Amino acid sequence: MSSETLDKRRNTNLPKSLAIVSGKGGSGKTMLAASFMKLLDTSFEFRDDTSYRVLLVDADTGTGGLSYYMGLKHVKNITNGVYDLAIEGKDSDYFDFPLQNIKNTNSAFFLPIGNIKKLNKQKKRISSVGINSKQELELTYDFDGAIEKVMEFAYDEGFFTVFDCRGGIDTESLSVCSKVDGIILVAEADTTSFQASQLLVDTLEDNGLSHKLLGFLVNKVIEDPSVIARNGTSVFRSQYLYSIPFDLETTKEFLIGNIPSIKSAFSMHARKCLSKVLGDHIIPEPPSSRIISHEQFSTLQTSNPFSRSGIIIIVGLMLYAFLFGFILTDGLIVGPFSLFGVKIREIDFGIVLVAIL
Repeated sequence: MSSETLDKRRNTNLPKSLAIVSGKGGSGKTMLAASFMKLLDTSFEFRDDTSYRVLLVDADTGTGGLSYYMGLKHVKNITNGVYDLAIEGKDSDYFDFPLQNIKNTNSAFFLPIGNIKKLNKQKKRISSVGINSKQELELTYDFDGAIEKVMEFAYDEGFFTVFDCRGGIDTESLSVCSKVDGIILVAEADTTSFQASQLLVDTLEDNGLSHKLLGFLVNKVIEDPSVIARNGTSVFRSQYLYSIPFDLETTKEFLIGNIPSIKSAFSMHARKCLSKVLGDHIIPEPPSSRIISHEQFSTLQTSNPFSRSGIIIIVGLMLYAFLFGFILTDGLIVGPFSLFGVKIREIDFGIVLVAIL
């Protein structure tokens, strides 16, 4: 399907599509994408139009973190997906890569990133034979065409599609952003994240995509976010959706593979952001009593799950996942590399969890 055809379909009442992006890794973007899927799935259950369904797509070409996360408890298989479509080219049939039903949802489906290993091997082969790698890669790897096929399928089948993109910005992320209806930027309050987010917005503008930026949200907030909310509106040139508090309990659940509960503080604030983008008729805004005001972020007690002490605990959990994951699992091949002088060929899921958080 051409970009012109996709643009025409956007002018109809068909479902929308969103790309979730961030200026750098570790922003909590993957956790938010999963939460958005759950919120949409729950909301669409009560709509008169039962044709609305949710499609969650892992478009993170760096780590594929969402696929590993969903593979823990929520889908049966993450072997095939977007990468396989990209490698086989535009002529492949998307029905060759069936979507995975997401367990314990009303009507939500998942498309994994697919076999990243295959592409990495292909790149090494191209490099080893000394040919024009870019030209050869374009002949055998068509990510842009794969995303077009995903979008065509989503529009034809009545899906609302949520893409989890790579932290930072690359060619593949730009491809996704060029085809979706809107983009949501996930930022954090620290200076590094702010600068990285500014670079991402500038890159979107350089590629003629800044008009698709529907707004930005601030994640993992433990202080009054008023300053970044005010400055971000100017620097990111888009509306401020809201801030999401650092929710210790939800983050702990995410570490063991659970999708955030729609009743959690994290999801309530994510719901407020999504409602501002899609409208209250699609995602009802949460009760004001469940939303933390900017001033309240600074007055949270240390016993509160959103407090500074929560960060210390979660860092400990992440370190636990990092260390014991080597012992308890076989891992995923992305090496080889060296750790403390020992040659390691695998990075296990514990490390993937650290990367996507």
